[in-house]
Amino acid sequence: MKKKPLLVTGSHRSGKTYLSKGIALSGKYEIIYEPLNKKTRLGISGIKSRFNYLNITADNEDFYKLKFDKILRYDYHFIMGATEIGSIRDVVRNFRDFTSCMIKKVKKKIPLIDDPFAIFSAEWFYECLGMDIVIVIRNPASFISSLKVLGYRYDFNNFILQNELMEKLKKFNKEIEKYADREMPLIDQGILLWRLIYHTVNVYKKKYEKNWYFVRFEDIAKNPVFEIERLINSLGVKSSDSMRNKIHEYSKKCDRRELEKEKNWMGVEKYSLNSQQRYFRLKLSDYEIGYIKERTQDVWGNLYEEDEW
Repeated sequence: MKKKPLLVTGSHRSGKTYLSKGIALSGKYEIIYEPLNKKTRLGISGIKSRFNYLNITADNEDFYKLKFDKILRYDYHFIMGATEIGSIRDVVRNFRDFTSCMIKKVKKKIPLIDDPFAIFSAEWFYECLGMDIVIVIRNPASFISSLKVLGYRYDFNNFILQNELMEKLKKFNKEIEKYADREMPLIDQGILLWRLIYHTVNVYKKKYEKNWYFVRFEDIAKNPVFEIERLINSLGVKSSDSMRNKIHEYSKKCDRRELEKEKNWMGVEKYSLNSQQRYFRLKLSDYEIGYIKERTQDVWGNLYEEDEW
């Protein structure tokens, strides 16, 4: 039986790319990175998206269906790519992107779309494109601490300008309008964005818990080999000692890479994926953690236990 294409999504900074790379170590999947990201080159995606966190539905699907049919075949969008050429460097990048697409096409592996900006469109990917769906969940304090360290802010007009998405998020409309109208503190922005994303995930869980895969980054971090292997097996792919060894080595490599980041950001000397689940305590004050916990409780109560803080 032919395996379905796979979408791995969740919030940005959720650990989904770590999981996607782990799944790809099975040897069965080829990763397509963030076609809905506004910064992704057009030759790869063919989509000049106006919004981050785009909402694709039956009402606006015709354009996106054509584009994703090509993306899932690893086709390169020559005309769209040509519109971005302004220098020799761009020509080289486009040639590299084209070559990458051709290599993926020849390998004939199962497409794995890794894209946080697909989270509000996950139902469409499931119903229209027939994809398997993996949702990655991350503790709000961990998510927000990552935003704080990197200085990531968000423009909530990305929601305001999408009427159907605002209807989906009706209970949050007043807050979204407020945050779109004025610059709010980064932590408050992160709180609202996390609530919007994982409120939607809670809705998905009620509807699709038996059909989709919901995984918490903290569980993966505790035991990456076991958790990734279990997910791969659930997707119908057989595991092997070779695959388990690759995941183990990949996890150690990620630990070393993240350690260097943490040294640069925080002067921290010890790091592991296992410790990452509570690492926000080094980046946030006790007051900030309590504030985040209180302001997100309406959503995290369905995803985490009290003692997991």
